[in-house]
Formats: sequence, C-alpha cells, structure tokens
Amino acid sequence: MRPELTTIERIEKYLTNQLSVDETKLFEQELDTNPALKAQVTAQKEIMEATKRVGLKKSTEKSYRKFKAKKSLVSGAIGLVVTTAIVALGMYFLNKNEVAKGSPNYDIEFTTKDSISNFSNTQLEKETFKISSNQDTIIETKDGVVF
Repeated sequence: MRPELTTIERIEKYLTNQLSVDETKLFEQELDTNPALKAQVTAQKEIMEATKRVGLKKSTEKSYRKFKAKKSLVSGAIGLVVTTAIVALGMYFLNKNEVAKGSPNYDIEFTTKDSISNFSNTQLEKETFKISSNQDTIIETKDGVVF
C-alpha cells in the first residue's frame, strides 16, 4: 500500500476514534511534532464534516419533498370530499324539488319544423291501423311499406 494511503487511513481511524489508547497517544505526539500531518488531519476533518453536511442536506431535501407530497395528497383528498359533498347535496335538493312538483311528464311531442318534414307531411295521407296483441299482424300501407 502506498504510504499516503496508510497515513490517510491512520488519520481517518484517529478522527473516528478507532485507534487504541496507546495508538492515539503515539499519533497525537506525532501531530505535535509534524506540522504536515497536522495539516492533513485538519483537511481530512473538514472533508468528513463537509460530507456529513452534504448528506444532511440531501436528507433534508428528501424529507421536504415527502412532506410536500403528503400535503398535496391531503389537500387533494379534502377538495375531492368537499366537491363530492356539494354535488351530492345539489343532486339531493334538485331531486327533492322534482318530487315535490309531482310525477314528471314524459309525453314527448315531436315538432317538425324543417322543410323536408313539412313537405312529406303534406304529401302523405294519414292511415290508421288496428293491431291485435293476440296474433301476429302484418301491416301494409297504401304506398307499399310493410311492417
């Protein structure tokens, strides 16, 4: 292993309290006498703190996105419930008013006001037929239409 990597590993173990008591004392004595090692420890400490901050920031952003999603979902659900209640009440009162007026009139009257219907109505004679429900009935009009 390269000596720089060994030094970095020792620094990391020192900063994470993974060295034994004797190893910690030796490392701290070396820190007092070696300014380059002290600079490396400071740099490594800053890197570790920055990594923690980045991780914390990402965790906070993820939590905020979850919070916003939950809030939107709750707001949407409340809006849906309120809208459904309004529609249901509207239908209830509309139906109540229709029942209060009496039974609805289903008689449909066809009005033919276009020129083709008016023309055909003037050209055709009215015919009346009686149909018996006891037997099959075939109807033939004067113009030859068969029902």
